[in-house]
Amino acid sequence: MLPILREHGYRVLEASNGIAALEHLTIEANGASFHVARTGAGRPLLLLHGWPEFWLSWEPVMKRLSDRYTLIAADLRGFGDSAKPAGPFGPADHAADMLALLEMAPGLVGATRDSCRTFIAHFLRHWSHRREAFDDVIEAFTDNFLKPGNLAGGFAHYRAAHAARLRMMKGEAPLLPAITAPTCLRWPGHDPLLPYDWTDRLGASFSDLDLALFRASDTFPIAKILIAPQPRSRPSSSAWVGADILA
Repeated sequence: MLPILREHGYRVLEASNGIAALEHLTIEANGASFHVARTGAGRPLLLLHGWPEFWLSWEPVMKRLSDRYTLIAADLRGFGDSAKPAGPFGPADHAADMLALLEMAPGLVGATRDSCRTFIAHFLRHWSHRREAFDDVIEAFTDNFLKPGNLAGGFAHYRAAHAARLRMMKGEAPLLPAITAPTCLRWPGHDPLLPYDWTDRLGASFSDLDLALFRASDTFPIAKILIAPQPRSRPSSSAWVGADILA
């Protein structure tokens, strides 16, 4: 039987047998305070209880999915340890609360050093060919993302790109003129996110492209996709652009 701790009056599972520890947080959102239970690492999964329930209804599920998701089980307003409404508070009101709560993602991820480290390490390890490539610098990455605004800045970057990504997936993205400068691009053959097969349409974006695959023996922690206009006269006349991908 797993060890049981007491924290904020709730049962909290220790990290044991591959099951992540359970954290209890208080998050301010939409003008109210919300009690949130959180565990795991990976893509976020919001768990919503019903009546007569509170976050604890989800504890068995959280045990089983903590190795695949960041699980967020909030007490809805009026339940558990979250704020209480002054009057009737229905589904539309709860939905607005939860949307506001998710807007507070930087606060959820950066609530503790452990939670920030777990979140960042998940992506560095799962988006890398060699999962241990960043282990010796994970504390430096954690220090960086705990600096004020750094988590929020990263989330803002992805949110800003969301509409364009949807247009691209729907085939509605505007056609841009091809880059005409001679370009050198090197692609790792073992990238877990961006397979080499995806290079088949790069000719539409680069009219003068030197494309090659990194050998399987190349084991860079971060493989460089070098988009480099090649100098035809003086080296100072050419600009180099490097794009990092985790390899």
